[in-house]
Amino acid sequence: MTPHVWALYHSRVFFALNTKMLSQLEVVYRCVRAWESRKEEIEFHQLEGYIRQTIGWREYTRGMYCIRC
Repeated sequence: MTPHVWALYHSRVFFALNTKMLSQLEVVYRCVRAWESRKEEIEFHQLEGYIRQTIGWREYTRGMYCIRC
């Protein structure tokens, strides 16, 4: 992380997910493909954590909205 690059503060992919430009499944597949081609750079636990955060947090937030409706 660096204060000199604004895009590192928040994943830019979430805008596309929030506006339904991308699906969660598409993001997960792309992450797995990137990991498969760059295993020496990306550790499995990093992949797993990112996928869990992408799906888990979004589903938690969706659930909170459903409870309030």
